[in-house]
Amino acid sequence: MRNFLPLMLAILALMGCIPTPADQEAMRYVAAVEIPIEDTQERIELTNLLTSEAGNHDGLHVDDVSDQSADFYKDSRVLEPDQRPTVSITIWRGEDDDQQVGSVSDVMHRGRVWATFLKGPDPKLETPFREAALNRILARWPQTNKLPILPTGGLPLARDLIMTDQGYRIDRSQAETYGLAKDSELLVAN
Repeated sequence: MRNFLPLMLAILALMGCIPTPADQEAMRYVAAVEIPIEDTQERIELTNLLTSEAGNHDGLHVDDVSDQSADFYKDSRVLEPDQRPTVSITIWRGEDDDQQVGSVSDVMHRGRVWATFLKGPDPKLETPFREAALNRILARWPQTNKLPILPTGGLPLARDLIMTDQGYRIDRSQAETYGLAKDSELLVAN
């Protein structure tokens, strides 16, 4: 019986780590774009743009850990060389990085820089920053392309994307992979 209490406490502690449906909903992507960043100078310019915009919204800040991330993965066997990030920027709400608002990265698709924005627990709070940041990104990098958001709130793999006049769409042959109907507007024939 005395072993039962520590076991129950451990189970209860682990249950606190399980995301609630509300947490899962907040972590859905609501916008994503691919930005044609060419070099370190443009990455710094993007970081400055996001930092400037975050300053217009209460409680937001931006961390650019691109150099640290590159150093970490340089000799790593975790990711293949073509998967290792060259850009790693995160937008946070709260002094202690309490809530992720968005990120910019090319992890898993090196050289293809994706900016992604989360729904957040209070979408009305996140929408003004997201819209302003996207407008500024598009003004600076007009060749930025929209990425499709899956009904689950996730993103497709870069290898499954095809460029169209409306931005990226998913290769129709991958419909089943993503649980999409063959006539989904997210799909395009290759």
